[in-house]
Amino acid sequence: MPALAAVLLSCASFVGAAESTAKTTLVIKGMTCGGCVAAVKVQLKKTQGVTAYEVSLEKGEAEVTYDPSRTDPKKIAESVSKTGFEATVKGEKKAEAPMSDDTMRRLDMAELREWFNRSSDSVRVVSLLSPT
Repeated sequence: MPALAAVLLSCASFVGAAESTAKTTLVIKGMTCGGCVAAVKVQLKKTQGVTAYEVSLEKGEAEVTYDPSRTDPKKIAESVSKTGFEATVKGEKKAEAPMSDDTMRRLDMAELREWFNRSSDSVRVVSLLSPT
């Protein structure tokens, strides 16, 4: 009988552990190589409450298992965004922030040329970035 009680107790603790986790999917923009995936994995490993993760370069997503009593999907996405990639919770609508003068945005080439030439009385720095 004591052996049966021990088996039942171990099963009960396993079921309790399974109930204390949740899953979410993050959409991660900007990953271009295995090094990017590794950086996201390192950040997920450091994120409090994350218990398991699978990062896919091809899908641009991360499947994350976490403890809901310690974190939530939004906090996990914020943590991943610290790597320099844009991480959002899949299916969550992203609120558009109003544009201000100091907000970065994409410029078309004609607009960029006009701004650059118009700003000839100030210091101008051009930075060309490549994902590879």
